[in-house]
Amino acid sequence: MKELLDLKQKHANVEEARAGVLEARQAVIRAEEANNILLATRDLAEQSALQTIQGNKQNRALMLFTIVTIIFVRIKE
Repeated sequence: MKELLDLKQKHANVEEARAGVLEARQAVIRAEEANNILLATRDLAEQSALQTIQGNKQNRALMLFTIVTIIFVRIKE
């Protein structure tokens, strides 16, 4: 009888260990998903920064064009 109780306890320990392993695997999956989200967010932030830089360059070019146009229009008058 004692052996049967011992086997039942060992079986319960194995089941508990399996449940722990399953929880650990799920935690790893959630951590990987969070990491992927962070990487995607970082990529979007980098793209946004590059677009901002490009927009600033275009604004400067347009301002220079406008100033040069105003100067040449006044010279022709």
